Order: sequence, then structure tokens, then C-alpha cells
Amino acid sequence: MEESTQTMTSQASVQGKASREWTTPYNPQHNGVAERKNKSIVGDAKAMLYDQDMPKFLWVKACNTTMYIQNRVHHKALGKITPKEVFSGKKQEVSRFKIFGSIAYCLYQMRNTLS
Repeated sequence: MEESTQTMTSQASVQGKASREWTTPYNPQHNGVAERKNKSIVGDAKAMLYDQDMPKFLWVKACNTTMYIQNRVHHKALGKITPKEVFSGKKQEVSRFKIFGSIAYCLYQMRNTLS
């Protein structure tokens, strides 16, 4: 896992898309941007869980959904493009977005066991 992260980071830095910045460990005051992003993720996840009256064990799913959405919507610092577009270079498809906590049905097809 760590090797793939290093490979991805080195490839992104070669392409000019990302750079690595070092901060003091266990000192959140020196990393305000990351702390603000974490606060935004937590706030959005709490709002989604509260709005849909969902149980707390879905906390991780709510945080993952928040990041999925934030990577696919416009960001003020980037203008009219999304963070995912900057990294991948492709236009993002958002037509399949659903409301968090909406009812979903699984299509289950029975196999014929006689043949």
C-alpha cells in the first residue's frame, strides 16, 4: 500500500499535479488547511447522518460519501473544474448521484438449479 502511494505521489509530482509538503507531526496548529478540510468532512458527515436520521455506525460511509462528493463538485480555488478533473484530466459524471440514505433495492436473480 505504501509503495503504491509513493509511486502515485512521485508520478503526480513529475506531472506537476501535486507536491509534498512536510509538517510537524501531532501538531494540528501547523497544518490549518488539513484541519479545516477535516472539519468540513466531519460537519458534512454529521449533517448527512442527522438529516436522514441514520444510525451512528454508518459514520465511515458518511465520511466516504462526503469525500466522494467533494472531489466531484466545483471548488472555489480551482474555478470551473473539480479536484477529480484536475487529477484525472477527464470530465466527471455526476448524474448517478443519489440522496444519502435513500432506499435501495438489490436485484437478485435466482439461478436454475435443475440444469
